[in-house]
Amino acid sequence: MSTVIDPFAVWLGRPGHLVALPDPSPDVEVIRSREVAIHVGVAGGRSVDVTGSGLRTFKYSYSRLTSCEAEVIDAFAGGDHGPGPYALIDPVYANRLTANQASGGTVCGDTSGFAVEEYGAIEVDTRCSFTGPSSILWAFNPASLRVLALPSRWPSLPDGTRAFPVLPGVPVHLGAWVRPDTATWCGWVPRFYDVSGQLVSAATPDPEAVGGETWRHVTAHVTPPSGAAWVAPRLAATTVAPRVCDPARISVDSLEMTYGTALAERARTGTGVPQVEFTAWSQTIPHLGHVDAQLELTEVCQ
Repeated sequence: MSTVIDPFAVWLGRPGHLVALPDPSPDVEVIRSREVAIHVGVAGGRSVDVTGSGLRTFKYSYSRLTSCEAEVIDAFAGGDHGPGPYALIDPVYANRLTANQASGGTVCGDTSGFAVEEYGAIEVDTRCSFTGPSSILWAFNPASLRVLALPSRWPSLPDGTRAFPVLPGVPVHLGAWVRPDTATWCGWVPRFYDVSGQLVSAATPDPEAVGGETWRHVTAHVTPPSGAAWVAPRLAATTVAPRVCDPARISVDSLEMTYGTALAERARTGTGVPQVEFTAWSQTIPHLGHVDAQLELTEVCQ
């Protein structure tokens, strides 16, 4: 019997072996911590050094869990699901891309989270954007279909791909606003991998025609094949008409990848699929047969 995957549940576990947690009640607390150093000069001036966007701590509260529901979380506390880090997929955070990917390079001010697979170059462009102060400018040789990859922060798979954990059977929705300098074919070509990191399937290119010097929302909706545990989002493009010498250029901005949730007109803030460790689990039993509890998950890397 196949398991029904609820995209609106909180999922925790190793990629390919995710487990639905009980619905938190009454609330969820998310704390983002950043290392900060404050420097005060002899003249009284002050400067602040901040390390990155910070790591998060997720605190889930539960009221009146049944013993069976509490056992789901007890299994993680007891190590039944193997060592972490675990993937945390919470429906509150719709955009699974990283913050820098979603913002077209604005959050970090660089091209981290973007990579050209061959014959191309990328840079942050502050002269043209769909939202915010910048976008990613992708220049490529238009001789054939070229690919802009969006690597995750998870460890590399055997072929070097850095993919995102995915919910089995739940549609993956991909969107990006693109603005080419000439008429271009552009579309998503995601790849899916199994739990061991072996390629399961690669989407057949189905590009859309995008006119030059205009913004266009390029989208795709793909259901992971059976056995898929990872997805690698990839954007492909080539020019409609051949170009002999000059590279083609595309501005890319406002990117989004959701699991079972419709794309927004403008991409929501990217939160990635965080890697977390199970760091605390406390219980009280106010009534026989029911459990009040708190669960703490700590993000370990980005």
